[in-house]
Amino acid sequence: MLTIEELHRHIQKLSRENIKLKDFCNVDKINLFADSGMVNNAETEFSKIVLSLDINDFDIYLINKKYPNAAILAHHPIGMLDAGWEREIIKKDNSELGIMSSAGHFNVSFKAEMLGVNLCCAHTLADFVAATYLEQIAFKKLGKTELTVKEIIEKVLLKMDEPQYYSKYGLNPIKEIFSNENIAKENMFVQIGTYPPENYEKCLEYLDNLQKHKIKFIVDSDVEAPRLKAMKEKGISYLMGTHNAMDCIALNLIANSIKKEYGCEIIPWNNFCYSEKTNLSEILH
Repeated sequence: MLTIEELHRHIQKLSRENIKLKDFCNVDKINLFADSGMVNNAETEFSKIVLSLDINDFDIYLINKKYPNAAILAHHPIGMLDAGWEREIIKKDNSELGIMSSAGHFNVSFKAEMLGVNLCCAHTLADFVAATYLEQIAFKKLGKTELTVKEIIEKVLLKMDEPQYYSKYGLNPIKEIFSNENIAKENMFVQIGTYPPENYEKCLEYLDNLQKHKIKFIVDSDVEAPRLKAMKEKGISYLMGTHNAMDCIALNLIANSIKKEYGCEIIPWNNFCYSEKTNLSEILH
């Protein structure tokens, strides 16, 4: 049994283990946003956790009817509001990082509060956990100090349950963009969609910072045109690892860690690909 506060603290602890990301963003500030933090606390203990990639207010209602004493752990809330998008600016080290948050996301937490449901959406924090895992698992599984992009795709990503599952439905197939020589662990950066900003000039600044840390290869879940243009100009290689699969890996890592520590039952929702094999113990021991 645990509370939603204990669940959220557990996610925060796991997310802070990605050392590289600490150089590029303020993890504590990101907890303020509706898509990345604890959005409703019913102040009750639970032993069941429902996992879903995305969650909307109707899902909240259905899950509460079917599993009335369960908590919900989702990657991202889905909500619409006429107010549209709001931009928040985080200042760190004399630079500005723009974080987009939709006011509509709060509709999901409002419904959870009305129904007394424990809900946690862990978008950015979950991405950090997946990034830590993927950076380490590729080199550990193959026992090498350098890998080619082809090895990362064929011998690591495509061997995992989540990419196999979502590739069956043609959802964001894995793509290599810009070939490169062998990649050493210290030259690889897994960012899972969180950064850089989509503005081309900001992307260039961001990539300059990465190159100062000797990064030559980025693994991400998706990409926009300005980011691609900036990476091509900087000569940085890129691998898109599929959005759904990467998000699923993140939640499975968190869920299995919580299951191990608290003994919770994990219940997949909305065709979520739950896999007990995706486990942080693979890289911690």
